[in-house]
Amino acid sequence: MQDRWGLLYQEFITLAKKGNAEVIGMEDYPKIINDINEIYFRVYKKDKYYLVPQLLQELQIEFDLINNETEITVGDNLEKNQTRLQELSDNLLRYNFRFEQLENEVLHEKEKLKQYIQQKKNVEEDLSKNKSAQKMHNLGGQVHSSISSSICPTCGQNIKDSLLPADVDRVPMQIGENINFLSSQQKMIEVYVNSQRKSIIEKETIVSEYGNYLTALRQQIRNIKKDLVADDRVPSEELIERKINTKRSIAFYAEMVENINELKKKLKKMSKEWDDIKRSEANMAGNFFSTLDAQKLEFMEGYFLSLMKKFNYQSKDKDAIKISREKYLPVIEVKLPNERPKTYDIRFDSSGSDHIRCMWAYYIALLGTSNKFSGNHPNLLIFDEPQQQSASTTDFHEFLDELSKSDTSQSIVFASFQNSLSDFVQATQDLNFNRIDGNGMFIVKT
Repeated sequence: MQDRWGLLYQEFITLAKKGNAEVIGMEDYPKIINDINEIYFRVYKKDKYYLVPQLLQELQIEFDLINNETEITVGDNLEKNQTRLQELSDNLLRYNFRFEQLENEVLHEKEKLKQYIQQKKNVEEDLSKNKSAQKMHNLGGQVHSSISSSICPTCGQNIKDSLLPADVDRVPMQIGENINFLSSQQKMIEVYVNSQRKSIIEKETIVSEYGNYLTALRQQIRNIKKDLVADDRVPSEELIERKINTKRSIAFYAEMVENINELKKKLKKMSKEWDDIKRSEANMAGNFFSTLDAQKLEFMEGYFLSLMKKFNYQSKDKDAIKISREKYLPVIEVKLPNERPKTYDIRFDSSGSDHIRCMWAYYIALLGTSNKFSGNHPNLLIFDEPQQQSASTTDFHEFLDELSKSDTSQSIVFASFQNSLSDFVQATQDLNFNRIDGNGMFIVKT
């Protein structure tokens, strides 16, 4: 549906560009449209905006007036042509001034847009660096050393997070404050960028219309000048050409109205389909899962998140982590600019060690949920070298501690403890477990 809606949106945009118009009310994502008249095309002509049907009416009135005058000869229309020539010349000067002024504004706003985009890029880079610094700082907090506590191991003085001279009595923002500030700044700049782009598009539409109008004015001035020196008995060339051009415009915008109506029919039909889909989803949300199913999923999600916290998962905020109701796997949920939620696999936004922590939590949560609700789990977990990607020994101890708590299931862990006896002692301290040493290969030929 989203792909089809996107293609229809492009049809609207293409038709608008063809008629030098703007589409108002149409979005590039599916939405329920209760009033189709909320979607309309407008055209900038003669210093004002017209709806396409209104412009068509204006052109028809103009054509009728011109049509009544085409039988008049150049001689009969001499005085009127002189007056009209003066009006057109004044209009040419006035609109040419506006055209150049607006063209300069567009160039200026495009430069501002480039600056905003560069600012946004710089803020995003600073935000990424601060988040990385925060992650390293949090990871360093697990290491029992003086430097992880911001104390110089040589002289014992505090290590400041600032390059300001020691005699400057100012307290710089901490990493967390920097992240909050940069995040707010990023959102603010995004608003500026979107607003600037919208303003540029609107002004470019007006500039294009001014350009077309100036071309038409120059042509009319040339034709009137020809009429002023032509034989008094011949018809006015300027009126004839204006009549032809007006008739072409009427035909063009009449066809555009038909195309708009066809697109609106498609849009109305697609909006109805989207409404049906949302209603079906709402019904499924209420009926697809039984009450017991919902309880299982809620328990599993809560248990999983508590384990993620226990195992010190750091890559994403816990509020953004969910258990998918479609695939029952861990996902990250984010809000799009249109406020619609979107989910993606958690492994795409987790560090290597955090991905391992996520796997620990997920497998244990599956087992715990099955035990609580009498599920079909075989009550056996087997892990082969689960302490991968340099997961800390402290977190690994929490993992083994969680496994040792179950008295209704069995867990088998094949681990080398980084070939360190001290790591083994630290990871298994105060745990209830059976130790099986591997003196060679576990599986041998007999």
